[in-house]
Amino acid sequence: MELDLEQITLSLPAVDESYDWQGVKFDIYLAKNFFTDKWRNESLRNLVLKCREAFHRYGKVALEDSYDDKSLVSIVGVSYLVAERPVKEWITVRLIPASGEPFLSEDLEVEFSNQKKLYDLIKEKLFYNQDDSIQRIFTISRFCGIAPYFQDNFQLVENKQKIKFTALSFVLLCRFSLKYFNLPDKHVYVTAMFHHHIFERIFFFKHNNNQTYLELPDTYETLSVHPDSLKIFFPGEISFRHPTYFFRIKELVIWIKKMLIQEKISVVTLKSVLKKEIDWDNVEQQLLDNKLELIKQLSSLGDIVSGDEILPGNICSREQLRKILEEEVPRSLILKLVHQSDLEQKINKFLADLNFLNNYEQ
Repeated sequence: MELDLEQITLSLPAVDESYDWQGVKFDIYLAKNFFTDKWRNESLRNLVLKCREAFHRYGKVALEDSYDDKSLVSIVGVSYLVAERPVKEWITVRLIPASGEPFLSEDLEVEFSNQKKLYDLIKEKLFYNQDDSIQRIFTISRFCGIAPYFQDNFQLVENKQKIKFTALSFVLLCRFSLKYFNLPDKHVYVTAMFHHHIFERIFFFKHNNNQTYLELPDTYETLSVHPDSLKIFFPGEISFRHPTYFFRIKELVIWIKKMLIQEKISVVTLKSVLKKEIDWDNVEQQLLDNKLELIKQLSSLGDIVSGDEILPGNICSREQLRKILEEEVPRSLILKLVHQSDLEQKINKFLADLNFLNNYEQ
């Protein structure tokens, strides 16, 4: 059952930080601090979970997991006007420390083609196997939000409306969260995993006469290794349970259409798992018109390519489909790794380019 946004926002606590910039207001809240299972209040917790419902477009994804207990979670509400009506959107991020239970984070468990986990590579190449290295690694996670809605009736501004201030909200939340780090020497590394198009589209930010771009180094750059040595292998079958998240959607759609033509996936099997019938003759146009809706329609595709049960009517087994998928469709995710001081410099440059903090203490 989906959470009621109107009810959630009735009992929010006091704002932790607030900024006004070019007619836009940013209200930042600490929803949960490190190493406690207690949220600041139930409304903030539910608001974060409401943001995380965005992941449901990729399939059945738990809104909370065991990493939440040790993580810092922050959220920002962005208020502005559309057609002279007050509008609001929300963005949240989670910062997971590698230390504490459960051990590490999703990113740090990722394995590469050299059969090493990211955590082991960071510990070896950046901390020279220091004993306290685990205290100095954090992961940005659960980056998501609520699309703009009118504050007078809680209706979306448009069905296809995207969050407008994603990049600036992300930067402000990172800046806010870094204040809770308690290592004075700042010898800390932060990982973050994004879809490949994020830095091409979302993190190029333009508003009125201001524009800027957030740059974060790829993992191979920070580790000073060849990019080919860092091909990502996700643990278990997670990427096949949620293929619309882990594989590039355009190439995935073309691949499905190809499998249907070659009868390696049967039409009957595909219809049985999809929530809504798709016009495969015009699917490329649907991808252009409303990509998010198509992703939702394909959210149960993992029921075909994961698992081991026999698929009736299919020429290929699930295992064969997974092998073809892995070979023919590129992964959608890129992995970033940045030193804390470098991240702070990039955040400050981003905000300076926008003249964002001119009226505030930095």
